[in-house]
Amino acid sequence: MPRLRRCGAAAAALWLATSCTRAPETPHGESPGAGRPEVAPPALVVLVSMDTVRADRTSLNGYERATTPNLDALAAEATRFARVGAQATQTLLSHKSLFTSKYPLRLLQEASGLDLRELEEVRHPWKLLVASFANLASASLVGPLRAAGYRTEAYTDGGWMRREMNFHEGFDVYDEAGGGFEEIVPRAVQALEQRSARALDQRSAEALFLFVHAYDAHCPYPTREPMNSRFCATHPEHLDLEGKCAKPELLAIELTNADLRAVGDHYDGGLQSADAYVGDLLAALRRLEVFDEALIVVTSDHGESLGERGEIGHGGHFLEQLQVPLLVKWPASWRVPAGTVEEPVALLDVMPTLLEACGVDLPPGLDGHSLLGLARREQPGRPYLVSQIGFREGLDKVTRLTKRAIWRPGESLVIHDAAEGTDDALRVYDLRADPGGLANLARERPAFVPDSLANLARHDGAEVASGSTGPDELTLDDEMRRQLEALGYAAD
Repeated sequence: MPRLRRCGAAAAALWLATSCTRAPETPHGESPGAGRPEVAPPALVVLVSMDTVRADRTSLNGYERATTPNLDALAAEATRFARVGAQATQTLLSHKSLFTSKYPLRLLQEASGLDLRELEEVRHPWKLLVASFANLASASLVGPLRAAGYRTEAYTDGGWMRREMNFHEGFDVYDEAGGGFEEIVPRAVQALEQRSARALDQRSAEALFLFVHAYDAHCPYPTREPMNSRFCATHPEHLDLEGKCAKPELLAIELTNADLRAVGDHYDGGLQSADAYVGDLLAALRRLEVFDEALIVVTSDHGESLGERGEIGHGGHFLEQLQVPLLVKWPASWRVPAGTVEEPVALLDVMPTLLEACGVDLPPGLDGHSLLGLARREQPGRPYLVSQIGFREGLDKVTRLTKRAIWRPGESLVIHDAAEGTDDALRVYDLRADPGGLANLARERPAFVPDSLANLARHDGAEVASGSTGPDELTLDDEMRRQLEALGYAAD
């Protein structure tokens, strides 16, 4: 492997298993890094976010259709985490949580200085979503990697990932030109090719963190042929959702069983198309002979409802919206065994995993912890997973900042709104009898509800500075407005 050229002391040194991590939320006596060998940090880290991919529609996670053959192949050389929960089901907040390893409510409270009850009174919370990503350059995955000598490049699909959302801070290159994976992957590959060319000239390879993101699986689910009609030969016409996603018009549509079948079939086709483009990126890594020693993570920010409970879209806390895929392909020289981890993990855990792997000290106060010990079968997973903040999608809808959920995979899902006097404040699902979480048993108040609510309350608070309420307004330029409206978000 080429030596690191621009590494700081932390990243250039051998990574030690006893590097600082926060312990998982479960009692366990061992040190999370006990007995691990010393390994060299990766010179290349690739993080791919396939927006709006629900785990149970991937062949990677056992779906009967071959929707993700390239991810399936990658899994043979990686750790597949089978039970992964997003901390928010909205693109911007979920990515913020992923990159900062902090719960969404904590990010909002730190940005605003408001407590949980005060946040409930905020009538236009979207400005806080933007403000809560301030100081990304120093307080997230990007800043510490850059300080340790990694060049940081991002190739995103715009929309909620535009510069106006403060997501660009800390990146040396932030390409938001969009175009879906079809146009984004070639630009990312070109960056990798340029890195390889520089390495030949300079006889060394610079350390690089590469982030790639696209909305290919997002509503209204159009995609290229032959994938667009591959799974729906008997009904090739797609239910026309153009301009209706996340808007009242979608809620007003009377969806027939045939409509829902068509939506699901086209979603599967779009997912297969996205998987093929990710396969192109993986093939380029192999062609450039950097695949083996790269650290590669493929995941999604949230899932999608495809007719469950009569809903299409995301923004709630239902199971199909919370479950996302997660693959981690470790450097080959680390000899981490490939396989499946069934224990629950959170997207919060991605950031400390990458920092620890790169030999970078973790910032204080993270809510996540590294997954390397779990991949080596040296640590337990989480006893439960938490998501926060509820949306009826679109900027013109009321956002429930106090709505949260706690999910115990295979056991229960409890969705609760901390604000008093709200309709539908409590939903309870017994996943042992109802694996899809379709039957609300709130009136029966199962025994696990009090414990679930107590655990939710543990994550409601944050140490916040008083006197700050974030920016007065969120200003969207015409291009930003166009991109968000194309994704189905109506600006108020």
